[in-house]
Amino acid sequence: MDAETDDETPQLDARAVHELFSGWDKQVPSVDEMRQWFADDLVFEDPLQRTEGIAEYREMNERLLKKNQDLVIAMEESAQNGRHIMFTFSLELAPSRKRPNLRIYNSGMTYVRLNDDGKIEYHRDVWDLNTMFLSAAPARVRNAYRKFVKRFG
Repeated sequence: MDAETDDETPQLDARAVHELFSGWDKQVPSVDEMRQWFADDLVFEDPLQRTEGIAEYREMNERLLKKNQDLVIAMEESAQNGRHIMFTFSLELAPSRKRPNLRIYNSGMTYVRLNDDGKIEYHRDVWDLNTMFLSAAPARVRNAYRKFVKRFG
């Protein structure tokens, strides 16, 4: 690699990845902007979906932003071991324009793996689907669930 290429290729570490995702609750970068951090063949997985390729990944993030009002993502602690970066996050959103007081809360962990070029080639979000749905459920449903878990859990 020549020096010019080195300058153009960002050096991603835990801090940089943490900062990269911090603004996505307000605006998702374009595919061209994303190419400086993500491999074109990026794979993303979470409990609900899988995307392959940077364009599909961007579309998925754009849908999340458009479908949910008041999306707030807080990036928390992070750690790195070579090409492997992990961090925790929490999120809050209002999924319905008709019911703006309905809020969904969740927390989870993100794992990313860098390829040989220092770009993110794999991104996996791990979070509890049950916690997310219960956060939006009426109080009577949450209480019934807690009673069930206390008795049988």
